[in-house]
Amino acid sequence: MSNSRPPWSWNRGGNRIAVYARNHYTESGPELLVVTRKDPEPRPTPKPNLYLLAIGVSDYGEGGLTDLSYADDDARAMRRVLKTQEGGLYGTVETRVLTDGEARRSDVLKGLKWLRNKSTQHDVSVIFVAGHGMNDEYKEYYFLPGNADAGEPDLDGVKWLEFHNTVERLPGIRWLLVDTCHAGNVTGVGERGRGLRSVDSDITDALRALKGAAGSVVIMSAATGQEASLESGNGATGIPRATGRLPRRSSRDWRGRCSRMPHPGAGASVSRNWISM
Repeated sequence: MSNSRPPWSWNRGGNRIAVYARNHYTESGPELLVVTRKDPEPRPTPKPNLYLLAIGVSDYGEGGLTDLSYADDDARAMRRVLKTQEGGLYGTVETRVLTDGEARRSDVLKGLKWLRNKSTQHDVSVIFVAGHGMNDEYKEYYFLPGNADAGEPDLDGVKWLEFHNTVERLPGIRWLLVDTCHAGNVTGVGERGRGLRSVDSDITDALRALKGAAGSVVIMSAATGQEASLESGNGATGIPRATGRLPRRSSRDWRGRCSRMPHPGAGASVSRNWISM
C-alpha cells in the first residue's frame, strides 16, 4: 500500500488533508496533515556555443596585389572580442583564425568544413572574411588568398559558392561578415547565363530577402556589388568608394561593435540596427 499512488494530484506548496480510520465497530476523528509539494528546480536553458571562422589576408606579395593594412588584424580582433563572450552570451566560444600564408585556398576550405562539422542547430556560426576579392570574366566572385593571381582567380582563389553553400548548410544562427572589394556580390543574387553579364547585387536586397528565409541568417558587407571597399591611409578605417556606405573598421574599432552584437536569437531586423551603429 505504501507504494500506491493517491487518486488525486498534489498542488504546489502546502496541501491540507484529513485522515480518518474506521472499521466495522468504530470510526476515529480526523487527523489533520499538511503535505508540501516541492518541485525540482527548473534546469537552466543551456547557452548556445559560438563557432568563429575568421579569415584575414593583408600580405599579397606572392600574387602581386596591393597589400592591405588591417585584414589580418581584424580577423584576430574578432577572435579576441568574441572570446570575451564565453560564459556570458555563449557557453563556449571556439575559433579558427586563418591569416596571410595560413589562408590558402585549401586552408579556407578546411576551415569551412570544420565549421560545418562543429556547429549544431543550437549554436551560432560566424564567418568573417577580410581581404581582396574580385569578379572573374563571368562576374563570379572570388576571395583571393595571398598567393592568388588576379588574372586567374579560379586557380588559387576561393569561389564564393563555397562560402554560400556553407552558410546555407549550417544549422542554427549564421553570421557572414564580409570586408572585401565588391563585397555585395557575395549573396550570389543576379542573373547570369552563357555570354550574359551578371547583374551586380546590393547587400541591402539580400537583407530584405532574409526576412522570409528559413532560420536566422545575417549578412553584412562593407560595400555593395557595385562598390569597392578601400582602406584609408591614415591607419583608422577603410572607406567604401560610394559616400554613405558602412565604413570598414580597423581592428581597434571591432571591440565596441562586437561587444554589442545582438543576442544569438536576434533576427535580421535587429541586426540591421547593429550594422548602423
